Amino acid sequence: MGDLVWTRPNLMPRRRAPSVEEIVTRAILVADDEGIAAVSMRRIAADLGSGTASLYRYVTNRDELLDLMIDAVRGETAQPELTGDWRVDLTAVARNMRTGLLGHPWLVAELTGRPTLGPNSLRRHDIALGAALALTPDITTAARVVEIVNAFVFGVVAAEIAELQAQRRTGQTEEIGRAHV
Repeated sequence: MGDLVWTRPNLMPRRRAPSVEEIVTRAILVADDEGIAAVSMRRIAADLGSGTASLYRYVTNRDELLDLMIDAVRGETAQPELTGDWRVDLTAVARNMRTGLLGHPWLVAELTGRPTLGPNSLRRHDIALGAALALTPDITTAARVVEIVNAFVFGVVAAEIAELQAQRRTGQTEEIGRAHV
């Protein structure tokens, strides 16, 4: 008579469930390589060799995953040190934001109209607000300045990304395209 199923040693050890960091990292890689539409809980679970249900233990749904992805990439670049010169500081904030957005082309569309409340996003906003407060002590005006800088950077980056995508699609470089105009 053999062992009861409940007392039998587990011959096939269960694979360790992926961590939140592994889930988010994989989702970012998929979004960077294939676009944000390719990110689904099922896809990420399959890529990690896990069941979809195991992801739901850590991440409630795709929107929550997107929030985590956004905050993770917003924390990738070191934030500029504020000098007290609002022009220098807001320029540094804008350049830093541009670098981060160009590294993750899907991010511009996700940040547009979506509140970003993660710790990295809030830290970025605090630094930008600090830069703008050197221009004006009025917090409402400073917040508007940050919104204007953000909108400008989003617009510029969206145009840069569209141009890069067009170049990839057509095989033309910017110089070749301008030569035909």
